[in-house]
Amino acid sequence: TTFGRSGDGINELNTPRGIFVDAAGRIYVADTYNQRIVRINDITGAGWTTLGSAGSGPREFAQPEGIFVDAADRIYVVEYSRGVIVRMNDMSGAGWTTFGRQGRGVNELSGPWSVFVDTTGRIYVSECENNRIARMNDMTGVGWITFGSPGNGTNQFNCPFGVFVAVGKIYVVDSGNNRIVRMNDMTGAGWTTFGSQGNGKGQFNAPRGIFVR
Repeated sequence: TTFGRSGDGINELNTPRGIFVDAAGRIYVADTYNQRIVRINDITGAGWTTLGSAGSGPREFAQPEGIFVDAADRIYVVEYSRGVIVRMNDMSGAGWTTFGRQGRGVNELSGPWSVFVDTTGRIYVSECENNRIARMNDMTGVGWITFGSPGNGTNQFNCPFGVFVAVGKIYVVDSGNNRIVRMNDMTGAGWTTFGSQGNGKGQFNAPRGIFVR
């Protein structure tokens, strides 16, 4: 089953990247080059709702990439171009809150691609351009910690894209290294990789998203 076509109107998307399905089955999409997020009730497109336009103010996006909806139905979006995380209460944009800025230091993000919120409310972000994963306790940045450096060895990434946390383990799509990584925590303990470049069994070609059941 497919949904959508290229464009900027109803039931149209322009280079969509992030996707999330909430507990009610509603589908959220980061419609990246339309500078908006989209929500539909199901794969038929019923309940089509959008939020956003190009810009850097409230209810505006600069290349939204990853999207996540937490247990309280708050929506998190990462903006690749600005290096920020946005959180809002719902598709009206109420409660619009931002965190971060472009850079490589504390509370700074460069090329954020995906976002994940665990059951304790901690926020994980993959940073393609910084070749690391960042984690913070909440949208204030408290508990800021990063992990990773550039490379193709242990504890290294080459443009990490997807990030997902399941059963206490962190899964990362290490896109430029054509592999997926699993680790126990933000120290890198239990570092395990799978995959290599190619089109055969156990091989990837620039993988991006990940989901763990």
